[in-house]
Amino acid sequence: MAVVQISRIQVRRGQKNTGSGLPQLASGELAWAVDTQELFIGNGSVAEGAPFVGNSKILTTNDNILELFEQYQYKRTDTTVQTGDDSNYPILRSVQDRLDERVSAAEFGAIGGDGTADDTLAIQRAIYQLYLNPASVGLYQGRYVLEFGPGIFTFDETIYVPSYTSIVGAGQGRTVFNYTGTGSAFEFINDTSTIGSPSVIGSSTFNNQPKHVLFRGFTLLLTQANTTGLKLNAVRNSVFEDIGITGIWELTDPVEANSVGIYMNALSAAVTCKDNVFSRVSIKSVSYGVYSKQDIIGNDCHSCGFDTLYTGVSYGVGTNLTSIGQQYGPRNNSISDCTFEDILRQGIKVANGTGNISTANRFVNVGNDGSGNSQAVYGHIEFDSLSNVSVHDIFDRSSELGSMTATDAYVGEVLGKTMFFNFFTRQETLVQTATFIPLCRLPIGNAIGYEINYVYQSTTHSQMRSGKINLAVDGGNGTVQLSDDFDYTGTTGAELNLQIEAVLEDADSDSVNDTIQLNYKNSTIGDQAKFTYTYRSIC
Repeated sequence: MAVVQISRIQVRRGQKNTGSGLPQLASGELAWAVDTQELFIGNGSVAEGAPFVGNSKILTTNDNILELFEQYQYKRTDTTVQTGDDSNYPILRSVQDRLDERVSAAEFGAIGGDGTADDTLAIQRAIYQLYLNPASVGLYQGRYVLEFGPGIFTFDETIYVPSYTSIVGAGQGRTVFNYTGTGSAFEFINDTSTIGSPSVIGSSTFNNQPKHVLFRGFTLLLTQANTTGLKLNAVRNSVFEDIGITGIWELTDPVEANSVGIYMNALSAAVTCKDNVFSRVSIKSVSYGVYSKQDIIGNDCHSCGFDTLYTGVSYGVGTNLTSIGQQYGPRNNSISDCTFEDILRQGIKVANGTGNISTANRFVNVGNDGSGNSQAVYGHIEFDSLSNVSVHDIFDRSSELGSMTATDAYVGEVLGKTMFFNFFTRQETLVQTATFIPLCRLPIGNAIGYEINYVYQSTTHSQMRSGKINLAVDGGNGTVQLSDDFDYTGTTGAELNLQIEAVLEDADSDSVNDTIQLNYKNSTIGDQAKFTYTYRSIC
């Protein structure tokens, strides 16, 4: 019988992480680390031509090339950029570290796409792991931005959002969150929350309340009725920008209490929604664009759009003024450079709360209950409590109902207990007339005062008047008093040719005065003149 001898070629082997560790290998000698599954070869001596004495690692299927590749250098080929203390020793980093600087929701399974996939668990997992992970929670270096690329991300359960969450999409109409559930799409939770155990607002304090959240660059679709987009439970010092929130509510639908774009909640006057910024947020097809009846304070909405709503911004409606968290109503909030269009009732309604200001907002077809300005029912803005103000706001109702030719009841643009500044000039053409005829119209109030600044300039004669008309209107008792204080220059003796009176009218014939009519009489023969004016009111 023939004897067959089988020889095995083996290399040096042992455990890398025990004893003295990996030894210095001879030139070309192989060694296998059994415990770490790594393969090494000796470099050889410098005398043999090796650049240095040591061991080199040989890549195998067990190695992660990204962890080994530690040669990424910023602007490697640009010699004008120095990254290290010494230009000869640039900062080198691994590709793995470089890639981990930016976090995409796709890393957690939220891929987006056509919206058919259910991304609920993936979105919540990404938020929990980044912002509530016990290993990094509370550490500055763990607060990454979670990026969502273009596509539709569908979820059917409320996503809970803790402090320092930063969700950034590719922009409105690019990154789309499609919420198919009920309740609220995103709800903000405090720092007592742990993974899988979101807090309730009752456990919030000033120190642990949700804060410093950033939401930017996405559209949120609410596909169920009576659903809230963003529920801010005592959130402070956060930013929401370039966001679209769109529901399914229509102008012919009944109002839904929980159909809200942004709902700001509060536990108390101290633990409240405070100092948040909403910029370039568009809210459409829900009952309430922004809603709060709690003691929120110092929130700023600017450059936002409100469209197809029951009420645009509803502050303090239903505030009981006794419960903790509802003792004052919303205070010191600002709304500026926003557009309100197709709103059944008020664009801005402040039932309780003080120090709220509306500035340079534009109102189109607001407060008409589904009809046009000729059927106006509500103010574009209504302040039911003291110390709120409208400044430089623009109303389409002003030109339609304020004209000398209008005949419909003039429901005021700004109603309630406030001072209203309308600094935008209006102009009417005056002619010679032996009797009083319409000049312009103003909205009435139960008790309201007007200060009208005007300039009368004849285009056919040397006559000019600059004056101030003061009106005292007691709408409840049907009386009005006018005084006209002016300066005149021009033809001697013609300064009193122009006379102005005020009367109260019942334009809709319901036995209630609803409009202040200013009339004029002009005895200047053949006159053609311009009457330019602005006004402010207090009521």
